[in-house]
Amino acid sequence: MTLAHRDVLFPDELPEFDRRVLEALRETLETGCVAVSRVGMDTEYPAGF
Repeated sequence: MTLAHRDVLFPDELPEFDRRVLEALRETLETGCVAVSRVGMDTEYPAGF
């Protein structure tokens, strides 16, 4: 995604992404955080777009 004027995001080549990737981006936009899960550890980071 690229940042445009006045806080508007334009998704570039949206149809090229797998549906699971788009769902993950939608969830991140709605919750405002990114959850990273690895073996034995879960962490959340803020994600302000």
